[in-house]
Amino acid sequence: MHQAVLDKIGLNHTYGALLINSNQDLELFFDMLKISSVKGVNVTVPYKESVIKYLDTLDHSAQNCQAVNTIVNNNGHLTGYNTDGRGLVYSLQQDVGVDLLNKHVLILGAGGAAKGIAYELCNHNLSSLTILNRTKEKADTLQYGLESHYKLPIYTGSLTIDESTIEWERLHSADIIIQTTSIGLMGTPGSPLSNVSWARSSQLVVDIIYKPYATQFLMDCSNLGLKTVNGVGMLAGQGALAFELFTDYEADYLLMRDIVEKTAKDVI
Repeated sequence: MHQAVLDKIGLNHTYGALLINSNQDLELFFDMLKISSVKGVNVTVPYKESVIKYLDTLDHSAQNCQAVNTIVNNNGHLTGYNTDGRGLVYSLQQDVGVDLLNKHVLILGAGGAAKGIAYELCNHNLSSLTILNRTKEKADTLQYGLESHYKLPIYTGSLTIDESTIEWERLHSADIIIQTTSIGLMGTPGSPLSNVSWARSSQLVVDIIYKPYATQFLMDCSNLGLKTVNGVGMLAGQGALAFELFTDYEADYLLMRDIVEKTAKDVI
């Protein structure tokens, strides 16, 4: 998607992928990056938090959530950004027409992507935010960080759900549920929740995974009549914001989204 916009604008740049297999390789990569002509990089799991120690500066979004998905190289000075949350909100506004004002939002997961999303959501006058995670202590840590910046009701819990738990009630009362864990990715089948008995037909369910195009979690919710959104728009949205940081040119969000969607649909 980046290369398509680069080619459309006519910029003589190349965007490619690099697999880093260890923390030692990660350190070597940053040694190289500082002396290279590389304009910037995107970062994905599992390095969104561990790259921070190699950076010179963080923007406010990355500083707040302590997770980075975009790095800009300015003559060896590395600045980290987090465009995940803004990318998701932008895509929901553009593609679904979502208004977050006074909404009860629930996030599944408390990792790097969840952090960026949670901090951005809190900028949009929610009624409340709930974070459920396999390890509740990690959700509690995210809650503590959020409460130091925002004044709104924030709740936490585990991913163990049945009708007798407060987590079930939080899910049932949520207007928007956002799934941010890796469960459901290609090669990691399954769903983060053992059942969807909490579901109401008026809820919007978002899974930030885009490969496969429909995760088990989204299919379970869709089968009950809920509106579902996959991660195509978020990937394009965060990518468009990153592109503008890399190049100072406006990105073509719709072109990027079309490419991501086609690629995701090609994967069985």
